[in-house]
Amino acid sequence: MAVTGPKLNARVSLRYALAMVPLSLSIPYLGLTSWWFALDSSIANAGLIYGAYRFYKKKVRIIHYIAKKKSDEKNARQLFFGSIVHLPVLMALLMVHKVYDMDMSHLLSWDDDFIDEEESQSQQSLAPSPPHQQQSSSS
Repeated sequence: MAVTGPKLNARVSLRYALAMVPLSLSIPYLGLTSWWFALDSSIANAGLIYGAYRFYKKKVRIIHYIAKKKSDEKNARQLFFGSIVHLPVLMALLMVHKVYDMDMSHLLSWDDDFIDEEESQSQQSLAPSPPHQQQSSSS
């Protein structure tokens, strides 16, 4: 595909760079992250889209005008390395902006009331239980 359809490569890279925008917006919509993730990821997505657009424009010009091949390779390499950096940046942003479930919040906080409740429950479970009264039935 790279050799037989170089213009197709440029279109596909631009298409997938643009597809990252709705994907990044759907993550906070689903409640997995805060809406700050949408803002921060849009910056990373804008960089990727800019690189893909430059690659697309250079590729279209090269196809039409049969210009220098060096500039095309340079843009392709920049887009490649940009895409390698893009996904780890999105993963880091996902971790930073993660919204924790309320059920798990007690695991992440050092709430003294929660610790006191745990201690009282463990002390109650260690206390001996009263012996059961045996009822004898007289016949």
